[in-house]
Amino acid sequence: MATARTRKAETNSAAPHFWKHTSHPQNRPALRCYISFEWRLSTQLTAAAANGGTELASREELVARIISNRGKILRYAWIAQLVGALVFLGLGYLIGHEHFHLIREGVRAPGTIIGYKQKNFRSSSGSSSTGYMPVVEFHTNDRFVQFQDWLGGKISGSTNIPVMVLYDPANPTAAIIDRPVWNWIPWAPIFALGLFLLLVSINGFFRSQRPAETS
Repeated sequence: MATARTRKAETNSAAPHFWKHTSHPQNRPALRCYISFEWRLSTQLTAAAANGGTELASREELVARIISNRGKILRYAWIAQLVGALVFLGLGYLIGHEHFHLIREGVRAPGTIIGYKQKNFRSSSGSSSTGYMPVVEFHTNDRFVQFQDWLGGKISGSTNIPVMVLYDPANPTAAIIDRPVWNWIPWAPIFALGLFLLLVSINGFFRSQRPAETS
């Protein structure tokens, strides 16, 4: 009991001593700095909470606006689909029109990989890589023709490897190694995606015209 009373007395005596210490004229500037810091901190926290609420409200408002204008957005979505279709169709044609011509009009002949040509590739990010493109020789029209194939590897492979060649009879130097799957890669999937988007955009266009016709 004596110990508890002693601690209580010490606590009660410490509080007035603290206020007496902080109220001393020499310590008032420190107290003012502390109060000013607490006020600035509380103001910044309040402003941050308000900004977070404003951003959340603006996002919710944007979502609500999109939902309310869903009909208009879907009505004109075919324009973006048409643009995407034209991009993919053009890219697929640019990459694969020569291969498609060889698939349709080309003639097959046996050939041989006689070597590899080193080729440097540079990406849009600035990094470079090295590939080794096969050099193929085949015989047609009483003469030997050499060409560099479009598909290579990171290292040079073996030589004197027999391959099947697909070439243009009117221009034998326009040739590729005949690969049943890789003849269609990567241009055919890109072109097919463009056709799909084109059909979707056409369908979307006619669907967007139905309300205008009935109204």
